[in-house]
Amino acid sequence: MNPHKTVTSSDDTPVIERPEKISSLQTVLDIPSSSLFSPELSSWLQQKKTKVSLANIITGDNIVPDASSIKSASFASYRTETVIGGDDRVLANPRENPFNKICALRIRTKNGLMYVGTGWFISSNVLATAGHCVYLHDGGGWADQISVIPFLNGDESGVRSYTARKFHSSEGWVNDRNSDHDYGVIVLDEPVGDVSGWFSFASFPDSDLNTSVVNICGYPLDRDNATRQYIHGRKLVRASERRIYYDIDTFGGQSGCPAYLKLSNGKIYAIGIHTYGGATANYGSRINAEVFYNLQKWKHDPFGS
Repeated sequence: MNPHKTVTSSDDTPVIERPEKISSLQTVLDIPSSSLFSPELSSWLQQKKTKVSLANIITGDNIVPDASSIKSASFASYRTETVIGGDDRVLANPRENPFNKICALRIRTKNGLMYVGTGWFISSNVLATAGHCVYLHDGGGWADQISVIPFLNGDESGVRSYTARKFHSSEGWVNDRNSDHDYGVIVLDEPVGDVSGWFSFASFPDSDLNTSVVNICGYPLDRDNATRQYIHGRKLVRASERRIYYDIDTFGGQSGCPAYLKLSNGKIYAIGIHTYGGATANYGSRINAEVFYNLQKWKHDPFGS
């Protein structure tokens, strides 16, 4: 299998992609590990838990059904995301940076199931997420549609959803169901990300990652029915070629959320995409050179011209 092959939801023919030099990463890779630190949350909301149903203000369709009928978009053969020990997650404000670049996902499969997940902007109209949020092997394949909801914060008013029907993922995930290749993107028809901006992402060397604090922020289903963002950050447990492991509390619904670092100069870089959980550590797809290349391609050519 060529690791640079990708698949798109509108054309199941794999596109062979050749890797290229990633010269734009040079300034990132030269940053010493001692300059990395965990971001301080300037504020967060301390609100009561709520369970609400949202509706698409354009179509009137229900976005969040009753909690008994929705699931987290997790790969059945692996553990779902887990809370490790005590729950240390805190509320994040989706109107503040970088949380404003993170969106709730409502995923409808071709066989009629509803799932929740998380995505994050990498351009004005492209969001990175887990591969199992866009291609669900037990849900009929490519998602029928995904509602992308920026700024979702409980029952706060003024929130709009955007429907996507164009997706990309790796051939390793779509054809082989290989969790090492569990990443993809969602393509919107509108430049929704122009309002909040988008994440930078980078491929860091092991020496930097293994001494870094990583942060995970998304929409967990066990908190407020996946309508509010929660964040948790700790030092990375370890990094392998295709995965990053962290002792960070997560839950179903946070699949697809960014794993990111904040540098001492204030810049933020996503280094992975959260996907699964285990008994002692949760983990995600690492943004290595291959993933970086494919994300860049989808970012700059989302419709596959």
